Amino acid sequence: MAGILTGAGQTAATAADFDFSYPKGSFASKLSIAKLGVTLETTFLGAYLGAVDALQTNGFKQPVARIAASEAEHLSVFTRFSGGNPVGISFPDALTIDEASTALDAYTS
Repeated sequence: MAGILTGAGQTAATAADFDFSYPKGSFASKLSIAKLGVTLETTFLGAYLGAVDALQTNGFKQPVARIAASEAEHLSVFTRFSGGNPVGISFPDALTIDEASTALDAYTS
C-alpha cells in the first residue's frame, strides 16, 4: 500500500504514526489470539473491500482487491484456529473508511 500511495504523490503512514493497544487477555492463549485475529481480519477485509469500491483510480483497484483476497485467507486461518468453519460467508461486507476506523478505535490510542 505504501508504494501505491507514494506513487500517487501521497504520504504513506509509518509504524510511528500508530500506537496499538489490545484488550486485556488478547494474547493469553491460542484461542484468545485466534479470536482477536478473527476480529481484526474481519475489519481489514471489510476495509479493503470498501476501498476497492471507493477508489477512483482504476489502476489501484486490482492491487487493493488482491490485498482483500489475502486478508480473506488470513481470516480463514484465524477462524479455523478459533474453532469456526474456515469457509466463511460468500460475500463479506465492505466497510466504509469511517466504519473501519471506528472498528479499529478499540485497538489504537
